[in-house]
Amino acid sequence: MVPFKWVDVGPIELGALVRWVQAAPSTDQMKAVRESGAKLRAASIAREHAGAAAPAAPAGALPAAPVDAPAPAAGAADSFDDIPCEHASEPDQTTGEYAPIPSFVTTAAGDRLGPWPFARLIEAIATGEVGRSDRVEFMGRESALLGSVTDLARFFPALTAATTNRLAGVGVPDFVDTVSPAALVTVLVNVLESEATGVLFAEGPTESRRVLTQATSYSGRKELYFVSGKLVHIASSNASELLGEYLVGRGVITRAELDFALAVLPRYGGRMGDTLASLGLLPSLDVFRAIRDQGRDRLIDLFQWRTGTLTFYRDQRAPHIEFPLELELPSLILAGLEAAEPGDAVTAFWRDHLDDAIGPAATPRPRLLAAPWPSVVRRVLDWVHRPRRVREVLAMASSEGDSPAVATLRAIELLVEAKLLTRQ
Repeated sequence: MVPFKWVDVGPIELGALVRWVQAAPSTDQMKAVRESGAKLRAASIAREHAGAAAPAAPAGALPAAPVDAPAPAAGAADSFDDIPCEHASEPDQTTGEYAPIPSFVTTAAGDRLGPWPFARLIEAIATGEVGRSDRVEFMGRESALLGSVTDLARFFPALTAATTNRLAGVGVPDFVDTVSPAALVTVLVNVLESEATGVLFAEGPTESRRVLTQATSYSGRKELYFVSGKLVHIASSNASELLGEYLVGRGVITRAELDFALAVLPRYGGRMGDTLASLGLLPSLDVFRAIRDQGRDRLIDLFQWRTGTLTFYRDQRAPHIEFPLELELPSLILAGLEAAEPGDAVTAFWRDHLDDAIGPAATPRPRLLAAPWPSVVRRVLDWVHRPRRVREVLAMASSEGDSPAVATLRAIELLVEAKLLTRQ
């Protein structure tokens, strides 16, 4: 194998790096990829902390470009969008079999989109930019319905299948309302109390944002799937909430690392988590944690919507879920309210209601009371076992020393919305 040296990863070096990964079918070579990717990651972090030029990489570090690599010919790939991607179902191809074959999509309206690399096509599918009834020329194949291409079918949002099911006569929804923090608390508390299995659809206005490669219009749409009262999966049509973009936004990986992962995504079946772990850019445990955090943040974002509709259907399940989130709802509900209402808004409302009395709800809800509420909510429940004025509860929180006034007021608000407490 050609020896490599460390340089900053630019567009042309990235092309050489991608080709090196694509041409590494053996176990030993892929082990070297993972080890070198980890060194690349460590050096990148060290460079960011030092604020200086990149140091020389340790021996064996994954290259940005071969030492004796010839200059690319005119028209050669100079960005990750132009880098050849192998077929998703043929991960062990040899170097000579990789070809820069893009995909083209023809929409039902007759618009021709492309040329698109594999990663861009996945993005368009996952965010609803293209649909199952559009036609695709997938990496040189004959035109076919997108929904009929096995290698692409699993990237479609579950909403497509769910909508079909509803039209086929699933029945009337169990809950319908406009999007608001109060409505979200109501439906999530009901799911929690009844330990429901089902799906909550949230559909909002169409917006326009720059996502990944170009300005794209998308319809705000989320699907929340629950099993036995826990959130197990949440899908989003917002490209900025795709795993790679989410990790870049949180500073977990760099833009250059995401570009690299996107370019070799087909080798790992289009799975971003598998790609990042296999390249050594993120440990497998951190990938799973990131997926859980991503699900949590997708729900919290929903609390900040100001328009849209909520529709819940009981006994509906998601298709195959690779990473069930198993997230408890009580902490998510509290975090959502925190995101929806800043602290000054909470205190401004309750400032004029400090002498209001709050007490236990008239109708007992034992299953809901036994839920794993965050500690601040649990303390308020314990304090308000009988009617008390709001200022009295705040005084009790102050005496405890670990329950700030804003957190206590927000807990009161949550419990009132959940109908575990009543204002008297």
